[in-house]
Amino acid sequence: MSEMHEQPVMFARRNLFKGAAAGAAAMVAGVSGVHAAPAKEGTFANNGAPEQYRIRNDRLSDENKKTLMAVPSKYVPVAVKFYAVKPENFGLKYPKTDKRMSLCQFVSYAQKTHTAFYIDKNNEDCMGRTVLGMIQEPPLGASGQAGFDFGVFRNQNANARLYYNIPMGIRDTINYVIFAPVDLCEFNPDVVVFVGDSDMADILMRATSYISGDLWETKSSSVLSCAWTYMYTWLSGKVNHFTTGMHHGMGRRKVYPKGLSIVSIPYQKLDEVCLALRQMDWQLISFRPNKKDQDELRRRMRNWNTLAKQINESYSFALPENKN
Repeated sequence: MSEMHEQPVMFARRNLFKGAAAGAAAMVAGVSGVHAAPAKEGTFANNGAPEQYRIRNDRLSDENKKTLMAVPSKYVPVAVKFYAVKPENFGLKYPKTDKRMSLCQFVSYAQKTHTAFYIDKNNEDCMGRTVLGMIQEPPLGASGQAGFDFGVFRNQNANARLYYNIPMGIRDTINYVIFAPVDLCEFNPDVVVFVGDSDMADILMRATSYISGDLWETKSSSVLSCAWTYMYTWLSGKVNHFTTGMHHGMGRRKVYPKGLSIVSIPYQKLDEVCLALRQMDWQLISFRPNKKDQDELRRRMRNWNTLAKQINESYSFALPENKN
């Protein structure tokens, strides 16, 4: 019984202290003539930074669009957005497509047609809708039977393990997905997907670590590439990258030629990557063959020797003129 009465007593004491503190504050205010500051008027939006310093945050900025579109590739980057309810609820006027295909094909379709659209679970005819949480995992598929029959795995168990490891959306929280070429994007993307050659990948991946120093990571599996392109990137906040021709579904559908890089950038890294792209050299000085840049590189390298000797007189760097 004593335990039952102990907690209310503690609450009562806290209330007494609150009352005492409030009373003391009121006495000080009354004596000094100081009154509490009135509450700020207006909305949260106009109580922050001065208007001239604001950055519009309800959609991808025009500056970021231009930056991302400038990355060299014959495939336009595609912005992807997940919604529980129809995009029209947020003032977005993208049409619903009547196409029916796999999730990975919709990115390619947006690139080939240069159109923006959205889909629901009736448009997706592969495992993408399962990964997004639009439908329950098909029990037979989740058992690993499909991967075994395709010959991708030696037995069902090996395939079944994937379904305990792949990232998936919570059921019914993603019912609509927008695909829009970046220049047609009027929202804040959850993921931006790039497809291109190694020159494109070099620029993008360096941009992901130029400011933060983040290491490059890749995470994928031979099947269910959609899980690693969209959901893993979005949920982990990590950039993901892999090579076309190494995934069963995309390869069987011939979505892209073999040997291209797919780089998936989540919203958590997007502003950083855009800033890095605007600040960094897209072609590093070591790879510029002109005499002016090579002379500048040699000057910098010679300076390493001078700096090293400030640390210890015996330290030195190999000078460029000593290299073959």
